Amino acid sequence: MAEGSRGEPWHSVALAEPRTSCARDGSLGGTSSDDAPPECGLQPSDAERLHLAVTRLERLRPDLSARLGLTARQKTFLGTIAILGGSLEWLDPSAAMLAVQALLAFSFALLLAIRLLAIWVALTPVKAPSPRPLHRCEDALLPVYTVLVALYDEAAVVPQLVAALAAIDYPPGRLDIIVALEAGDGETLAALERTNLTVGMRTIVVPVGRPRTKPRALCYALTYARGAFVVVYDAEDQPEPGQLREAVAAFAAGEGTIGCLQARLNIYNRRENWLTAQFAIEYTALFDAVLPAYARYRLPVPLGGTSNHFPGIR
Repeated sequence: MAEGSRGEPWHSVALAEPRTSCARDGSLGGTSSDDAPPECGLQPSDAERLHLAVTRLERLRPDLSARLGLTARQKTFLGTIAILGGSLEWLDPSAAMLAVQALLAFSFALLLAIRLLAIWVALTPVKAPSPRPLHRCEDALLPVYTVLVALYDEAAVVPQLVAALAAIDYPPGRLDIIVALEAGDGETLAALERTNLTVGMRTIVVPVGRPRTKPRALCYALTYARGAFVVVYDAEDQPEPGQLREAVAAFAAGEGTIGCLQARLNIYNRRENWLTAQFAIEYTALFDAVLPAYARYRLPVPLGGTSNHFPGIR
């Protein structure tokens, strides 16, 4: 399905054409991560590394971190809305109900407008200057690329994951694949030990702590990254083999103006059942219509939880 990167001069976030396929099992349940194993001793270096990893955003950009809670301005705004809404409800309940209905109707109309805009963009491509061609770099000139994958209770998909990562078309000596495991997840670790890991693939164990989440595991794994660029994949992903090469070319064509490349996603098991088919429809609408419309009009592009490429953090 490789279609090549468009190389458009997006700035903070861009969409890249190389796709990643990911499976959905059709279930609506989830796995709880609250049952942490008993506390174990941490080496000082591990504890320091973990602290620096999970507090990096708070220290460097506190304005972007949710750890500090609401700002004074946000509290004032929400308090004002609550007072005005409460006062209107007390003075005229029918007017308050009408205001709520009008707000909900406006929100629905806005979502509908976005969908219609996406359909229009998808059906009426604009004529634009030809983008700068993306040249395939020679292996000796390719930078080190870090691939981060966080696993928890996913022993069953380890063989598929390792095969997908081994199929990546990138020089092994310049590929830095890090599989992050939670402490106490012995089943997934055993599955990895039974699998022949390729060159450039290593595992790390995230120390015990709460909340046990994927972002926390990825932040910790990022402290081990060696690459000039970093990509995050999910355990079920099957990235197209040439995706990293095209990402390098797209970053080079952007000349430092691209902060992130997001690969288009779709479902490879869409015919498995009704629910996976609905996932496929949702992914197709989002990545082939809605997000390209956002990108064309320079609107903020929301990121998913996988297949996002970033310049390395130093």
